[in-house]
Amino acid sequence: MAFPQVEDTVTRIFLTASTSHAVVMPATVNAGDLLLMTVSAHASGADGIDTPTGWSIVSSYILASTAGQIVYGKDAVGDEGGSTVTVTMTNSSSVVAIVQRISGWGGTLGTDVEATTPVGPTSTSAPDPPSITATWGADDNLFIGITTGMNDDTVYSAFPYATNQADGSAGASAN
Repeated sequence: MAFPQVEDTVTRIFLTASTSHAVVMPATVNAGDLLLMTVSAHASGADGIDTPTGWSIVSSYILASTAGQIVYGKDAVGDEGGSTVTVTMTNSSSVVAIVQRISGWGGTLGTDVEATTPVGPTSTSAPDPPSITATWGADDNLFIGITTGMNDDTVYSAFPYATNQADGSAGASAN
């Protein structure tokens, strides 16, 4: 088996607080691709984000109802390219959304995608995601570390992984 590949990344920053945000999917999405959508909310909107229809929660982290990040996953059917997914929440919030299209993955969301327990920020300049070992062992695995800054003062100056940084990973922030 070949390594899974991140084929496309789309980053959307919604600076205006709202209870509804239309997140654009990559222009091309093939049946069987894995879509990962990371949604980071600021303020009290973080604890009331609804799971969009057809998506499943891969991981979530809520910081005392003041900020949070949820990663959703979807096994694409192939008609998602260029469409939008509406993310709704109980309370109005600014949001950062990062969507990644991944090809060549195992094909089953429940058994072929794993996530660590997300952690809050440990540094404002160098995010440090927890390590993970796939329960299925050594294979052609793809590991992704995602971070978003929740205010316009967040500037990341160092990353734990020097290669394959997706567009938007170093500057996606909302306040």
